[in-house]
Amino acid sequence: MELFRYPDISGKRPPQLVLKETNARRLFRSVMNGQTSRAALAKEHGLSPTTVSALIDEMIAGGLLSEAGEAAQTKAGRRPTLLEIKASGGSIAVVFLCRDGLRLTVCDLRQRALGSSFLPWGEPLSPADALTALLEEVHIRRLRGLCLVPTDSFSYVQGEIFCEQLRIRWTDKELREASAALRTSILCGNAATFAAFALAAPGKSLLYLRFDESIRAGVVLNGNVWECEGRAPEAAHLCIDPQGPLCACGAHGCLCTYWSRNVLLQKANMADWDGFCRAYQEYAPAARTVMTDAAGSLALALGNLCCMFPVSSIILDGLE
Repeated sequence: MELFRYPDISGKRPPQLVLKETNARRLFRSVMNGQTSRAALAKEHGLSPTTVSALIDEMIAGGLLSEAGEAAQTKAGRRPTLLEIKASGGSIAVVFLCRDGLRLTVCDLRQRALGSSFLPWGEPLSPADALTALLEEVHIRRLRGLCLVPTDSFSYVQGEIFCEQLRIRWTDKELREASAALRTSILCGNAATFAAFALAAPGKSLLYLRFDESIRAGVVLNGNVWECEGRAPEAAHLCIDPQGPLCACGAHGCLCTYWSRNVLLQKANMADWDGFCRAYQEYAPAARTVMTDAAGSLALALGNLCCMFPVSSIILDGLE
């Protein structure tokens, strides 16, 4: 999910622990989709009943899951016990990094909103201080994790979440310190990843790209969010031409230097996006030329992404 976790990302964990965590996440996501049983989970994920039972029992003991009674069954034999998410097992804090400030929503484990707060950008604060101030405004029961969602004004490149216009930079080191101060895991994911997970059909593969001030990508492969060391592909900074324009990230020829609202408006010498869209629909030469050139860069980027990720569907959003 353009997901990385602090402080674990910098440390080396035993392979068996990584495998256990991966299997536990897969099982938990399946239970999120609706009540199910241990036997059904074992069949769905190709795991042994013993492995599934051990992981499920651990999540029940930790307050993440609960048993919801026996399933209706027409066949003879013992009826399986259904599992469900335990809403009261804790809270998840979701923090959106927006142009005007930090927006917090607190949810229970069934993703129902419990409260919200807002902290405008002011004097520079460390991630630990900013998140602590934001959380103090809302009563939180057993914080299970904190999700940072950078909006289109922000990027995550080379170990930093940054917004050049606001002169804000949060480093991996600072976020690890915030994780330790809050005593919880911090995840960072772009909204495109969450959208891809919501839009992908069960068991299918999907590439979702969201275009706005920047470009966000979400990849789902065979029903599971794609991660590499906890991160999703940074589509905005996918290199199109090593000799291309200089990007804010320090590299050359990133996709965002060819395809974003601000870039298209600048090349077309126009002031607002609605006007650009109208000009394109009316076949204005400048808008048509700019969009044609940008489409070639986008096609190259999509071809590269499809070579890396064998998806069956691509969704492009945010171009309205």
